[in-house]
Amino acid sequence: MARTSLSIPDNVLSDLTFVSSRMGVSKSALITEILVENLQDLKTMFEGLPPDPDFTDELVLKRLRGASIEVVKDRIKGAKGLLNGDDLFSNL
Repeated sequence: MARTSLSIPDNVLSDLTFVSSRMGVSKSALITEILVENLQDLKTMFEGLPPDPDFTDELVLKRLRGASIEVVKDRIKGAKGLLNGDDLFSNL
């Protein structure tokens, strides 16, 4: 296992703490199980796509803060749409 540090909103931490304690599992275990399925699908999808040059902009890529909040949310929403078949080619 590797250790990492994340910044998350207070309400997300509160919900995470509540759910993990009610389930009797650690926050790390709960996060891992939630991420495993979703990240693997996203990784597989992005491995099949060419790199997007817009994603190299360091000012809007990294953090869910300030002006970049909407950019981050839009990118994640777009990725979820691709996973769910909600793209230009899904109805062909």
